[in-house]
Amino acid sequence: RATLCGPHTTTLRTPSYPHTPPTPSPRHTPPHPTHATPTHATRPTHTPPTPHPPHTTTKPPNPLTQLVMACAVPNIPAPIIEAIVLTESSGYVYALSGSYDYSGYYLLPKNIEEIEYAIAVGTASLEHSVNISVGLMQVNSWHIERMGASTVTTIDPCNNVMIGSAIFKEIVDRVCGEEIDDDCLDQSLRQYNTGSTDPSEAGDAYVGKVRANIRTI
Repeated sequence: RATLCGPHTTTLRTPSYPHTPPTPSPRHTPPHPTHATPTHATRPTHTPPTPHPPHTTTKPPNPLTQLVMACAVPNIPAPIIEAIVLTESSGYVYALSGSYDYSGYYLLPKNIEEIEYAIAVGTASLEHSVNISVGLMQVNSWHIERMGASTVTTIDPCNNVMIGSAIFKEIVDRVCGEEIDDDCLDQSLRQYNTGSTDPSEAGDAYVGKVRANIRTI
């Protein structure tokens, strides 16, 4: 139902007298004015409300995504590299795994003392040719020695992503050629993790974890 602008009112017409109206006395009242003529109410033009822009929230940049974009080698989709990082180290910069001081250790240092310990373990492991994996992409000691790098150099987050993504690109170029499809991506992921493209329980589990992480990015 349309709503008028304010209550519906009438404007009284001024009476027209042929002579000067008498001065009213206590017992005399002026003539009753004629019935008022209502004015024609104009239906107000309805102006639709201005729609408000949808409420959007700006997602803060992900530091890991920024690191991968800045440091990974080109031609490999960044979400794949980021998913490998999440699978290998859960994003812990100083993650270290190997078997130097006890079997099958996996260090996720969270303070300076733990970081210094991890670097010392990594350095000693390389000096004694003990198998270790270092940093965000868990670069293996075989690749570290092949490049003549050190634990300190390799554990640097940008260096680690650059080295790890370069290793993965070598695998992809060999397995996939110019185009990455699902099958060759799975083979490449198995190779990165186990050293073999062949299906295996460990390799297939790794592929599943990486693919699950890709879907969260």
